[in-house]
Amino acid sequence: MIRRALLLGLALTAFACSGHDPERPQPGTAAEEIVGGVDDTAHPAVVLLTNPGGNCTASLIAPNLVLTARHCVAQNVTQGIGCDINGKSTNGDHVGANYAASSMKVFTGLQPNPWSGTPAAVGSQLFTVNTKNLCNADIALLVLNKAVTVAPPLKIRRDAPPIIGEAVTAVGYGAVNDNQQGSGKRRMRANVIVRSVGKDWNELTGAAELSTTQAVCSGDSGGPIFSAGGAVIGIASRVSKCTDPNASAKYVRLDYHKDLINQAFAAAAASPTLETGTGQNPTPKAVGQSPCKTGAECSSFLCAPGGFCTDFCGAMSCPTGMVCQDTTFPIFTQPVKTCAPLGGSTACEQCRNTECPSVASDCLALASCKAILACADKCTDAACIAACKGPPSEGAAGYEALAYCACNTNCATPCAQMCMTGTGGGGGAAGGGGGGTAGSGGAGGGASGGAGGAAAGGAGASTGGNPQATSDSGSSGGCATAPRGGNHSAWAGLALLGLALARRRRS
Repeated sequence: MIRRALLLGLALTAFACSGHDPERPQPGTAAEEIVGGVDDTAHPAVVLLTNPGGNCTASLIAPNLVLTARHCVAQNVTQGIGCDINGKSTNGDHVGANYAASSMKVFTGLQPNPWSGTPAAVGSQLFTVNTKNLCNADIALLVLNKAVTVAPPLKIRRDAPPIIGEAVTAVGYGAVNDNQQGSGKRRMRANVIVRSVGKDWNELTGAAELSTTQAVCSGDSGGPIFSAGGAVIGIASRVSKCTDPNASAKYVRLDYHKDLINQAFAAAAASPTLETGTGQNPTPKAVGQSPCKTGAECSSFLCAPGGFCTDFCGAMSCPTGMVCQDTTFPIFTQPVKTCAPLGGSTACEQCRNTECPSVASDCLALASCKAILACADKCTDAACIAACKGPPSEGAAGYEALAYCACNTNCATPCAQMCMTGTGGGGGAAGGGGGGTAGSGGAGGGASGGAGGAAAGGAGASTGGNPQATSDSGSSGGCATAPRGGNHSAWAGLALLGLALARRRRS
């Protein structure tokens, strides 16, 4: 349910896209050339494909068969492609009916003239995935009415995935600026890097897709990216923003659509030239492991801005040693809750998170308790801490539980401010538990207070409480993961008693 709700905040991605008449820019299309590209004379088998709605790029992979994008052969009904990582559309149908195969034409050369020139061939049979949703499916193959002999057909990588980090070359007939000028000339850009392969929340790609560093824009749709060995490994589908050098381009993977490709080759009575032996991507890392740059490197498909694998969470749903907290991602319109390592820059925070991970996580997952910690960690006297806690509340009780745990472990010294002896205050509402030395606070029990006052005093008002904490994690049981003395299980029980008493007082 958490992931489903997140889709509401995802930005749509524009088609890469089919180019249109430069004099009549179309809504919803991006408008840049292959970013940083140069004129391309090295790939004559990359051709211009026209349809009743505009122009695209295609790859000649057999003398009478071209490979392109699905949105290049069908009526577009949205101005962009919105997808989640599971291949579901977030903005309805993307395309309508396919154009007739015979209405699509292929032109060759560096700068062909589709308006008055003679096509090298026209379509005779079309192969696409049977869906109007382009997520994972923006691929089409067009069998031609005759062979095109301008260049040998291109090699394809059909049986192995793209590899994260590999350098590729992008080619297309896209425009050169936001005014759609200069489209229709073939350009290329080398040293484009594959950023992600497969499901990835950071890139918003599905299992059948990959993303690269910025490479393409309007008119480059359907164009190829070439491996170092010269094989087509992906088809240009969409970009987030052409003018942003940090944006990524999305491609459809050939290896994911092997059956469709085989059907088209059979209809064309041709055989593919294949690239083989390209290796595998590394095993994805578990939540909490690092480093990562993008979600495809993680088993959860989500890499945190800090470079570690994370996952979406609710309170108490993170692995031991991690906490559920608000995180800002560029792909979401507002912060989302994800798991983060229990951190902290002070000696107290580091000790407390080691000795009391469950109690620290519980406090930090509660907004009111987290606010008390943020306030109390800056205090230098007991009166300040008492003011931070305020009246009895669930947050105050959570703070007391953490303070009690920390002050009865090796953290008592680095967290001395949490364990300060107050100047007064009786025990908590649980029957005057603040026993201990004169002046010890019943709330949370100072270092010299009795155990009864520390726990039963719970959130009882006192000037001698103990506050502090840092990150949180949905971990399990006990105040400590590595007991260094004392009965930690008993501390956990007393802490829970304090929480229950605080709730009873409040009601």
